[in-house]
Amino acid sequence: MTVLLIAAIPGLLGLVLWAVVDLENFVLFAVLGAIVFPASLAKPFGTNVDAADILLVIALIGWVVSNSVGGAPNPWTRGNSMFVPAVLYLAVNVASIVWSINTHSTLVFAVQLIELIILYPVVFATLPQSIRKIRVALIVLVVLTTGEGIATLIQYAVSPTAHIQGTYLPGLNKNALGSFLGAGLVVATALWLGGRGHSRHWLIPPMGILAVGAIASESRGAVLGAGTAVILMAFLLGRKRVPALLLAVFLVALYVTVIAPNEARKASLAGGYSSGTVRSISWSYALHEIEHQPWIGTGARTYEEVLPPPITGTIPDPNNLFLLTWAELGIPGMLALGFLLFRFAQLMVRSRRLPGDAGVVSVAAGGVALSLIVHFQVDISWVRGETTMEFAMIGLMLAASRLSSPLPSPSEGDVEVLAPDWMDDLAPGPQVAAGVE
Repeated sequence: MTVLLIAAIPGLLGLVLWAVVDLENFVLFAVLGAIVFPASLAKPFGTNVDAADILLVIALIGWVVSNSVGGAPNPWTRGNSMFVPAVLYLAVNVASIVWSINTHSTLVFAVQLIELIILYPVVFATLPQSIRKIRVALIVLVVLTTGEGIATLIQYAVSPTAHIQGTYLPGLNKNALGSFLGAGLVVATALWLGGRGHSRHWLIPPMGILAVGAIASESRGAVLGAGTAVILMAFLLGRKRVPALLLAVFLVALYVTVIAPNEARKASLAGGYSSGTVRSISWSYALHEIEHQPWIGTGARTYEEVLPPPITGTIPDPNNLFLLTWAELGIPGMLALGFLLFRFAQLMVRSRRLPGDAGVVSVAAGGVALSLIVHFQVDISWVRGETTMEFAMIGLMLAASRLSSPLPSPSEGDVEVLAPDWMDDLAPGPQVAAGVE
């Protein structure tokens, strides 16, 4: 292990140098790309550290160094509509340490939340300086997830257990895999819906691979989330609603012909059960737990449920984000979560009013976040990887909004602001950066 760590030092130094000299590209391509490969690299204090976590730390180091010499902006929090709700939700989780039935678990989760709901959105909201670059990053995301989709279809074809238990890839269980394939499908669909001319038609094969791959993963929550996002995006963008509805119908048809029969087959096996049975039991158990402490809950990350026979094992989540929040954080947690989701909904609606490509990339990123939020209503939430993707995409929505806003006057800020791409069409000459001394 020591030899491997020593060998990795030059690579890490190279990544730090990249982050210092080209921070925007490092965040949009290295950090964002690594999110779809969430295999655990280390587990300090019971946590899971993946490649995206390490790259985020490197990005933060590069940001501090670059900012100290005036090469990078200060964190964008003023005007960031998601910052206060995120801080409030974090504060409730931190406060629950006082009454938590497992102080260590609550403390560790609170530290993880700082990364998930504060650092990721702020990094992705602040550092991108070009709508065009965000679009390219989303295209790279489509390419990466399409590669995962191809690997999923190969695994589904050669593995007999995949037809019963769902498809797994190294470092990816079926729910995480389905989530990322659904995210790629949502982005590809948004770019296709918002595109013009024949150049966008290259997205159709990836859309097909990602749709079939999501079904092959047999993650019903991921399919439900992706289908919901596709339909909503069509209405937000106001374009090609019929094709979007047909894509949603296609997902439903694949679900009926592939996933539903396999769920029935699992339930018919001796000692077998469907995941729907688990959800029914866990929801009932969660409501029973909420009755014991409905006002303040038991503390963040303290939920634990022992499943009865024939199901064996313990789950840390009732497979519903709202039930989990109520059980662990009580009424304060529900109010804070509601505020957070309300602000996200506002941001999603405003996305449709952004000009040109800014609206398309914002709706695409918002669609991914929405697909994951829907998924978390029927599956385990706050999972490393899926939640990382959710809040990184919310950060890109904020970046699109920031880049599309009019340039501030000198009295409105103290950081450099770049004119958004769409303003190039309003006046001749190159784009000029406006800043304050």
